[in-house]
Amino acid sequence: MKKLFTTAFAAIIALGASAQVTFDRDTAYVKLVPGVEEKGNILVTNTTTRDVEVEWRTIETDLDMNWKLAFCDFYNCYFNDFGSLPSESNCDAPICYLANGYSANWYLQADPQSAPGSSRIFRIEVTTGSTEKDTLTWITQDFTGVSTLEAEVEEYFAYPIPAINELNIRFVSSKLNTATLVLHDLSGKEMKRETLQGELSTLNVGEMTSGVYILSILDENNKVLVTQQWTKM
Repeated sequence: MKKLFTTAFAAIIALGASAQVTFDRDTAYVKLVPGVEEKGNILVTNTTTRDVEVEWRTIETDLDMNWKLAFCDFYNCYFNDFGSLPSESNCDAPICYLANGYSANWYLQADPQSAPGSSRIFRIEVTTGSTEKDTLTWITQDFTGVSTLEAEVEEYFAYPIPAINELNIRFVSSKLNTATLVLHDLSGKEMKRETLQGELSTLNVGEMTSGVYILSILDENNKVLVTQQWTKM
């Protein structure tokens, strides 16, 4: 494992009234575009007036090591040019501390290069102040199949691709009251239609026939905001 650079990036997390370290989300999404190093950020802040002890360890990952990857925590950035990403925090000291009042992004960066892109997960457990634990997750999505993405859409991800039983849709647009997801087969026949519920919706697709579909998201006036090719296994 090779250090990309050393910096004072932030670390993470304790929920509840006594939280020492806060984060703006527990899940970040990384677009996969060949030749482009896209990032998924989680903003981390030490809310106390003292340094806080922070450690983390990987609890789940199926990232493709043929991709160009980098993962940055509160102290180091690593990349996978000579192996896998780190399995735990490493600050070159017996105890890792996040400086008081510090706020910055913890991120996963990915470029699939010539390898196929797909929905993958990188998940870590973070221990703050020796006892408080939380989980952070990064999810990648192949964006080469997205042919339409209108300006009204602030955030969009569909995963996993391909899917077996469930399809998750992350859709954020402050300009819309409602949005509808529609799946068509390649002949143009509508196969499924559902109203999206909040920013993250989970659809049951287990009953659908395996194959390639066109996924669309429509606004209240049936304007197409997102179009993507999607595969059901």
